[in-house]
Amino acid sequence: MPRVDDEATWNRLASRPHNHHVARTSVVKFVFDVRGERPVHHFLESTLYESHYDFVRDMIAPRDFHDGMDFYRRVYRVEDRPYVVGSIVRYEDANAWTFELISGDNLSGERILWLWNELRERTYFGDQLRFRPTSDHHLDQIAAVQDRLPVANDDELFGAMQYQPVQLGVAFGRIRIVRGAVERGALDPHDLLVTDEVPDDLPLVAALITSRFQAPLAHVAVLSGNRGTP
Repeated sequence: MPRVDDEATWNRLASRPHNHHVARTSVVKFVFDVRGERPVHHFLESTLYESHYDFVRDMIAPRDFHDGMDFYRRVYRVEDRPYVVGSIVRYEDANAWTFELISGDNLSGERILWLWNELRERTYFGDQLRFRPTSDHHLDQIAAVQDRLPVANDDELFGAMQYQPVQLGVAFGRIRIVRGAVERGALDPHDLLVTDEVPDDLPLVAALITSRFQAPLAHVAVLSGNRGTP
């Protein structure tokens, strides 16, 4: 699709990945072909294409790249590239729209500014669209254009979050609501623990729900993943 003119089109194109770092998000990938005098815009059916490379290989240029690593070097790491690629993310809890690049993308600030203008002219939510840096390098790249480029704040996006699954699963047991410190000896493996705070030495429980945000690589998240605890 060359444009996203309404919500029906967005819903048709969007994927809703369970492994995204923030819940209740939908994602549409884009590939802008900039080999000619004028860019050709592609908004992808994002459930069909797990990567931008898959789309370019299957739909545009089957023989242009040796493999995914060749694509990475020639599309993400240099300024003079045949394609500009990224993703638009809708954060439903924050009612926010961002466009994002992978953390290793070396696109310059001026080109990011150009990309914002291209995207906002071709989307029905363009006036709300902001850039979300995903690395310190991106912050360095946009330093010279920050007065012209709207930038999304992670605190705003994460602070509005209502629900974040870290380890998906099904559990059965007894609901235990604990306010304050969690006493290790007071819990057993059949408890479905609901708590404000999570101790680093979390005992074995059937499942955990906490009001404190847990990043996917937080200690408790990794521990729950290793144990298979939802």
